[in-house]
Amino acid sequence: MRLGWSSVSVLLALSYVLMSVGCGASAAPSAEREKVALDTAYLSSFGFLERDNNVIEAPDSLLEPFFDHLRRLEAKDTSMQCVCDDDCHDNDPDVLSVLHIGDSHIQAGILVQQVRTMMQTVFGNAGRGLVAPLRLARTNEPADYAIVSSAQWRSAKCTDREPSFMPGMTGVAVRTDGNDFSIFISVFDNKERPDYRFNSVTAYHSPSAPPLVCARELSVDMCCPDTSRLWLSRIDLTELTDSVTLFPAAGDFGTPEYWGFSLENGCDGVLYHSIGVNGACYLHYSNIAGSLLCTSDLGPELVIVSMGTNESSTSRFNADMLYRQIDDMLSSLRKAHPDALFMLTTPAQNFRRTRNGSVPNDNTVRARDVIAAYARENGMALWDMFAVCGGGKAAVAWNRAGLMARDRVHYTEEGYRLQGMLLFEALMNSYYNVTAREDVAVD
Repeated sequence: MRLGWSSVSVLLALSYVLMSVGCGASAAPSAEREKVALDTAYLSSFGFLERDNNVIEAPDSLLEPFFDHLRRLEAKDTSMQCVCDDDCHDNDPDVLSVLHIGDSHIQAGILVQQVRTMMQTVFGNAGRGLVAPLRLARTNEPADYAIVSSAQWRSAKCTDREPSFMPGMTGVAVRTDGNDFSIFISVFDNKERPDYRFNSVTAYHSPSAPPLVCARELSVDMCCPDTSRLWLSRIDLTELTDSVTLFPAAGDFGTPEYWGFSLENGCDGVLYHSIGVNGACYLHYSNIAGSLLCTSDLGPELVIVSMGTNESSTSRFNADMLYRQIDDMLSSLRKAHPDALFMLTTPAQNFRRTRNGSVPNDNTVRARDVIAAYARENGMALWDMFAVCGGGKAAVAWNRAGLMARDRVHYTEEGYRLQGMLLFEALMNSYYNVTAREDVAVD
């Protein structure tokens, strides 16, 4: 019998809290991995997973700054939700920001929400983070938030063959005519997720677009545009809320065009931002390199890039071309985040349609090899999801276990949650292994 999702998430996250209490000079790395296994019966129920070496591969010391920040957060009491008072916006919260970029697997939001929930359970909840106006762009939106509007909007996506205007930093942008509109943003309460009420909204938009404001009685002060960053406006609220209605500020501005919103609560902890676009490849994000520069405001210490599924879906797969496309995208991202740690993930094996029906996609391992080679040759971290999920036998095993969707390219909700758990486990295995080694060295 499998545990319910809420129980699995809490047990897995709490297992790492218990590990950290006992992690000291006497704890060898192998002992830490054994503790993980003892608290992950759900993961162990899938015999096809290759979890013996589920860690983040990285050059020596590359991960240490990121892990040092996790360690500082873990030492704090981040279990209590912040209470916004008159001075809450004068605080300087200790926030660790992560940015996860990818394709439809990321746009769906299930995988990243699993990682987000478990990291925030252990290290503190600084808010929901970046949300994109996907429903206004007429595409699917993650289930934990909604962005709706009184107006009709035109959209542009980085995957459009010929976008009518430049997509924004989230890979999408929406435009409307005139200033008679409102945008309603809400987060949904769910016992399986942290409390994502927020008291601060940062709106990202074209530099000429009207800044956004809320009702005066809800705002700490009037909107004061940041003249050095005209592509964002910040709205500080008087109290935590699960929803807010935003309006365009009065003034002489250009076409209303918006890219996304970051929802934060002023607490110490983790902000796990995600950007995902259905059908996206490395090439598509390279085409909006200028827009990606605006992600610098998110201040991520770790940037995770998860693609390769769409590149491997063609019968004309070209390894050299994929390597160049990865380099083009990552070069742009490194300009935006010169101090960040970068981690690439490989795609799990899926199926590919042929004239004789669907067959396991052999191109997935080729894409995996290119992505892994790029990470290793360019000093980046790597999570080899292809290997952890079962390698060249994964597609058949995951499909038989009911973890793949009907198209056998995407996954069921359980499948995505399982992948999120595996990524969290890899991060924590590496984190506690490093912590144990450092504790031994200090003693």
